Amino acid sequence: MYNLDLNWYVYDLGTGKTDFDHEHKVVLGTIRVGDLSIANIARTHNARVGDAITFLGWSSQPAPNSDSIAVVRGQSLNLDLYWRADRTIRESFTVFVHLIDASARVVADADSPPCQGLFPTDRWASGETVRDRHPLTIPKSLAPGNYSIEIGMYLPATGIRLPIETPSMRTDKIVLSQVSVF
Repeated sequence: MYNLDLNWYVYDLGTGKTDFDHEHKVVLGTIRVGDLSIANIARTHNARVGDAITFLGWSSQPAPNSDSIAVVRGQSLNLDLYWRADRTIRESFTVFVHLIDASARVVADADSPPCQGLFPTDRWASGETVRDRHPLTIPKSLAPGNYSIEIGMYLPATGIRLPIETPSMRTDKIVLSQVSVF
């Protein structure tokens, strides 16, 4: 998604100079570029997030082998989360991506509005599918071991998480995968 603006300056033909101090600007709007196919989703999921969003699934680099992702300390794990707007959304939510240890403590996070803030949820069109990348850096100081990745959404003004419903449960987070850190 891109913002499209038109800027222009007065150019004096007699002097050959442009008056850069007096810029004129018109905001033309927002354009969406590209084709997003859900065929790229490696791990499908179906969870209702709040009352207007569906979590469709995710992919990662490095890719999971079986039910776990292996990553080396100091490297980044790129997660592509796929969301669908089921209706117009008035609020701008933040996505949380947390690496959780065995004590349920957050040891790394990659929270941000969708698309690193470039495509907030209040701009999503009803029916639109969004690929939302979150690079999660694994701290070099993190002890080797097994961790898990949890995701969800919250309203930044309050920190309150959106409820998440799957066919089998109601919660405020989705556990994506186990992560083996080396």
